[in-house]
Amino acid sequence: MIATITGTLKRLPKDGLRIIVEVESGVGYEVLLPFFVKRALEEEAQEGQHVELEIFYYVTDRQPRPVLIGFQREHEKTFFERLIEVEDVGPARAASALIFS
Repeated sequence: MIATITGTLKRLPKDGLRIIVEVESGVGYEVLLPFFVKRALEEEAQEGQHVELEIFYYVTDRQPRPVLIGFQREHEKTFFERLIEVEDVGPARAASALIFS
């Protein structure tokens, strides 16, 4: 399981909530960010800079392609994990619902 990602911010598109973080080995990971995390990254970092993210790794039988959801702090990830315990709130819905700062 992937718990953290540290690397270079390869892509930070203005539209959308997915970024690419390239790790030292040259592998680029696509990471879905809640809106408030993306907004903070846009204020603090730019493409080519070093980033460190806490990762929530999600994969199911129905969706075999892993989804990585990134957070800047451990407590943000912990809150997210509690939120998805609510019935009918999955990781994608929870990530899109987190718009606080």
